Amino acid sequence: TISRRPLEKTEQGVYRSENSKKLENVIYTRYPIIPVIDSYTEDGEEIEIIAVASSQKYDEERLYVNCREQLEAFEEELSNICHRRYIKYTVKVLLTPFGETLDNHLDLFGDIISAVSDNDTLFVDITAGPKPMPIVQMIALNYCMKNKKNVMVECVSYGEIDHETKDRRLFDITSLFYLDKVSDALAYSKVSDPEAFIKALI
Repeated sequence: TISRRPLEKTEQGVYRSENSKKLENVIYTRYPIIPVIDSYTEDGEEIEIIAVASSQKYDEERLYVNCREQLEAFEEELSNICHRRYIKYTVKVLLTPFGETLDNHLDLFGDIISAVSDNDTLFVDITAGPKPMPIVQMIALNYCMKNKKNVMVECVSYGEIDHETKDRRLFDITSLFYLDKVSDALAYSKVSDPEAFIKALI
């Protein structure tokens, strides 16, 4: 998701991985998805970026001004990483109107599942955007895994900034995404202590 914050208020820094050796990095970036891409992508690989950005209408010319500037800055950082490692990439922008209405959320749900193809391996960052956005994303990803062929969610990441110290932390929260499936199974099996079972599992 592309941030709505003004670009001048979004400084670069290193997102220190808190719980994943795979995500350890020294990249100066505004965007937590950049170290995820760098960590998981092979040299010479082809990837597609699906970016969700706010607009006033479903018209790229009316892209919300902060999102336009953030998208341009993101593409510049992405280009630097990909050119250095000979990664071929495309960027698909999904526009969603500014406003947290049910209709907007359902439209975005449909756009996300349409953008995901059979055999895709997905890497998702839920840092930026309004609070309902990760819920829509997770529901769409669950749908894709259940209804498309061989779709896998490899990593869900979340970046955190301490605005007093400027420290940046990057978390791999993929287990939370899969916890939904586990909790359904536990409820069906009537496990007596689901919390202990889940802790042992992860």
